[in-house]
Amino acid sequence: MKEAYLSAKFIEKADFFRAQFTDRANFYGAWFAKIVELHETYLKEALFTKARFKHADFYKTQFANKADFSEIESTTESDHPRLDFHNVQFDVPEHITFLKDNLSEASFVNTDVTRVRFGEDVIWGDKFKIREEREIGNQLKTKNSATDIQRGDVLAVYRNLRENYEFRMRYDEAGEFFIREMEISRLYRQDTKNGQTQIRRNDWVTRNLSFIGLYHFFSKYGQSVFRPFILGIGIVILSTLLWSIQQNAAEEFIFHNTNVSQIVNSSNLQIAFERSLTNFLPSLSFGTELNVGLLDVAVKLVGGAVTFGLFIIALRRKFERKFRH
Repeated sequence: MKEAYLSAKFIEKADFFRAQFTDRANFYGAWFAKIVELHETYLKEALFTKARFKHADFYKTQFANKADFSEIESTTESDHPRLDFHNVQFDVPEHITFLKDNLSEASFVNTDVTRVRFGEDVIWGDKFKIREEREIGNQLKTKNSATDIQRGDVLAVYRNLRENYEFRMRYDEAGEFFIREMEISRLYRQDTKNGQTQIRRNDWVTRNLSFIGLYHFFSKYGQSVFRPFILGIGIVILSTLLWSIQQNAAEEFIFHNTNVSQIVNSSNLQIAFERSLTNFLPSLSFGTELNVGLLDVAVKLVGGAVTFGLFIIALRRKFERKFRH
């Protein structure tokens, strides 16, 4: 039997606890003024197109086949619909569609969405932040820890969304979810105290000077071509300035052999620039004979190896992956 609720208005709380919709459940254009709960509900086929929600909770609901959530909106003009898909089972995820939706307030904790179809017009939170990450930030503004959310759950949702968008070859969006996943790892840690898990903010050193912190600032986790380029230019400029204040830029760098006035010596400055550039680009060669020292090695490692490595990673992620699948 088909269940039809076309344009139905639910003024009070709607509860479909353990309901069995063995045929098509049609909620097209339905209006839910308050929360609608579909806990442990079975839906063979569901149509929620253009439905209006304030808060919909699909806890442990099973979607056996097709479900369409296209063009859903909130019952209040100032908000977006709060949608909880926790521990939900999508038997045929390719038949689950979200088209032209704002999913800023949607939650997919413990739900596999790797093959669910999210349309090109779907909107996520600001800078692709999902609801759980924003809740962590809000809780940490008022207290020392966030206790209502598991760090691993947030990471899992971002990984699922990234895989989803990569599978559909929408790599720009996939890259944004990858950045958010890495930001969770950089900014937060999870501790256990008195049997309760707590998310806390990492200290400044971990956030900024750890490997993941430097990876963020120097290449935006391998997503930015611009940052390694700027890093390389900065290293060459700094190296040039250091060599230019030496009495002789062709000699090995010695701290007590510096003279700031040498920076206006055009010939010395030229040698300093040549030296910095040849260290940064070892394939280049200049006529000046140089005494190689520790500073040269440092520029080669940080400037050449690291910077070019980050640059190549970013290029591969932007171009090479477009031929996957």
